[in-house]
Amino acid sequence: MDKCIVELSQRLKHSAGVEYLSDLVQWLNSRLDACYIAISVVDEVLLQAKVLAGVRQGQPIAELEYSLVGTPCAVAFEHEGVCIFPEQVQELFPDDPELVTLEASSYLGCAIYSEQGLRQGLLTLVFTREASLLEFPEWRPLIDFCVLLIRNELSRIRSEQQQLQERELLLEAQRLGKMGNYRWDLITNEAYWSPPLCQIFGVAETCQFSHQEYKALVHPQDWEKVERVIAACLANPGQAHAVQYRIHTPQGELKYLSSKGVVTVDGKQPIRMDGVTRDITDIQLQNEQLGLAKLVFDNTSESILICDRHNRILAVNPAFSELTGYSEAEVLGKNPAILSSGRQSASFYQQMWQCIRRQGHWSGEIWNRCKDGAIYPEFLRINIIYDADHNIDKYVAIFTNISSQKEAEAQIRFQASYDALTGIPNRFLFRDRLGQAIEQCQRLEQHSALFFIDLDLFKGVNDSLGHLQGDSLLKEVAARLSGSVRQGDTVARLGGDEFAVIAHGMRDHDSAGLIAHKIQQVLSKPFALGELRLHMTASIGIALYPNDSDTTEGLMSHADQALYLAKHSGRNTFRFFTHSMQQSANRRLRLKTALHKAIDEQKIEVHYQPIVDCQSGRMVKCEALARWHDEEFGQVSPAEFIAVAEEFGLMPELGNLILHRALNDWKTLQQLGFGGIGLSINRSTLEFVNVEFGALKVPELVLLYGLDPKLITIEITESLLMEEHQGMRPALYELSELGIEVAIDDFGTGYSSLSYLRNFPVKILKIDRSFVDTMVGELADYALVRGIIEMAKALGIDVVAEGVETEQQWSQLQQLGCQYCQGYLFAKAMSVEDLQLRLEAA
Repeated sequence: MDKCIVELSQRLKHSAGVEYLSDLVQWLNSRLDACYIAISVVDEVLLQAKVLAGVRQGQPIAELEYSLVGTPCAVAFEHEGVCIFPEQVQELFPDDPELVTLEASSYLGCAIYSEQGLRQGLLTLVFTREASLLEFPEWRPLIDFCVLLIRNELSRIRSEQQQLQERELLLEAQRLGKMGNYRWDLITNEAYWSPPLCQIFGVAETCQFSHQEYKALVHPQDWEKVERVIAACLANPGQAHAVQYRIHTPQGELKYLSSKGVVTVDGKQPIRMDGVTRDITDIQLQNEQLGLAKLVFDNTSESILICDRHNRILAVNPAFSELTGYSEAEVLGKNPAILSSGRQSASFYQQMWQCIRRQGHWSGEIWNRCKDGAIYPEFLRINIIYDADHNIDKYVAIFTNISSQKEAEAQIRFQASYDALTGIPNRFLFRDRLGQAIEQCQRLEQHSALFFIDLDLFKGVNDSLGHLQGDSLLKEVAARLSGSVRQGDTVARLGGDEFAVIAHGMRDHDSAGLIAHKIQQVLSKPFALGELRLHMTASIGIALYPNDSDTTEGLMSHADQALYLAKHSGRNTFRFFTHSMQQSANRRLRLKTALHKAIDEQKIEVHYQPIVDCQSGRMVKCEALARWHDEEFGQVSPAEFIAVAEEFGLMPELGNLILHRALNDWKTLQQLGFGGIGLSINRSTLEFVNVEFGALKVPELVLLYGLDPKLITIEITESLLMEEHQGMRPALYELSELGIEVAIDDFGTGYSSLSYLRNFPVKILKIDRSFVDTMVGELADYALVRGIIEMAKALGIDVVAEGVETEQQWSQLQQLGCQYCQGYLFAKAMSVEDLQLRLEAA
């Protein structure tokens, strides 16, 4: 027996763990005639066995787990010492299929106890013959010895597993704590790093590093500091020293570390340094963020106040003290209610706190009081800070003095609603006031009147005296109008020289007329502009509520129509809206639509009225005149549709159409051999100053159609010269330099100043037909016509007399030396086809 024990000990001395147990099982299998041998660990609670080493019918058993329930192993595990079922084991445990598979006859099992007396495993042997055949007295000591060996090895395995688990737990704790340990062998100069420390440094987990490799990872600016701490550790063995420094990982990441180490000596010889290193990058960044937050807290221009959950002030920043006048010491521990201005009601604060507790925040405008009693508006934001359990921890209030903003908003509101020049309501506020007046009249069943006021010939003031004087005049007009109405009435400036008055209690035309007369009277008094005394008049249009309209748009439209009539009735008067005005306005709108369509479809015709030599009666040129026949309106008078075109901005398109058609017709006549006849074309102010259709386009078109510029005359009005639009003078001179003549149409009906005849290249004056009509029998008109002709001769300017219809008129014009005549006496305007026939006949 001793020989067997020695043999088994020799076999097992070079193995350990599962290999040790497998060698033991193989040795038992070689000595015992067993069909199944296994060493298992058992879960005592679940009665579940796991085979660590075993053989079945001579072959090693792979990993196997099985339940002890219903097997002889369950009995053996509960039994103290060796448990033997010497025979008929299958009949004793019919629910164990393994016994059937093995054709088992007998069973031997023994529980394995730890040194502490706890069951931890099981040795199992199964035989195909009855156990009584074994000489148990001889093998019993061997089995006991094997059980002792198994117990010791299982204890050692369990101890190693516990150590491994503890190591893993330690490493995991290091990883979670972002730290690792190291041991530096001061003899070999090599260092051991734990895997978490390798992860911190971003290097492979080889665990062996030289001092130089470590130095290469430390930030160059921090290495001197690290060396000083190492020297301190070496100089003071047994004492721990710490240092914080930075590293650059191989991946290029910058990290902040904190290391602590202690040196161990052998005698007086330092042999190693042990220590831990922690990654404090997050802490460092948090500290930097806290420092930044503190910097922002102290230097932000917004006032900040922090309270605890009981609304007691914990901290304030310098901006708070600067705004409120309270130092931090004066407010710590107090309720923010010390800032209350008293302007907000208790219900306001109740609703505010309900919102804060319900939503976690609130923002809005509020009035607060400074330490010196001054009240100011502020924009306040309050937020709740919650603790880890989502309970209210603190309140943070951030607020800004918005006094300047409020003043700016008030200024913006004023500028949005009031005229910057005069300080009275502008068009925007006027519309709002008019709407309010209508609502009030509807509610109280009252009447009101709307006055539209336009200063007569105000543009001449700006042109002659300058815009500064014009602005002074407008301010004085606004002041006079405001002083002429009753309290509650509204005076507004709609733009330019247009004003409006809303007057309440105007039941009829008489009461409104009195207001209009009063307005005219206050505006008729001289205006003092510096040393100049200026007389002004105004045209006024009046619409009554509810007689004329019960809407804002309706009243404004009707007052504007009445003003339109007043201005076209000789100015310095007022007119009430009538329904005939509406009909006229509706007609103008319909004419505008039809005219726009006619222009697009080129349905405007051009007729030509001859201009003759006054002495011989020979045709020398023709004036191009527009004619329009519409399906709805029939033949529309040029005076009417030209006025509509000017009113609605259609003149550039209409004039362009006439210009192209006339030049094309003249090109055709030239090709037919009638090249010596001149062409006179009217250009309105809108056409003349329009970039696309203006005077600068005329020379290009004349040349484009292949016409001689000397045959072309451009007719403009006196007003165009007086207005002196930008670029007009160079444009007129360009026309003149090309040979295109400039004629003044309807001369004598516009401004009295004649200085423009010297300042502009005018070649022809056309005397208005109103003077020619009455020159026979009216000495004054005759004298006027004679004066124009004589003045023109003196200036070297030709004259065309318009509207010549009688032989007597022609005769007198011949006697006065007029160069050219035009009128029905010679020919009416005719189509180009009829003109061609007339030329052929001549």
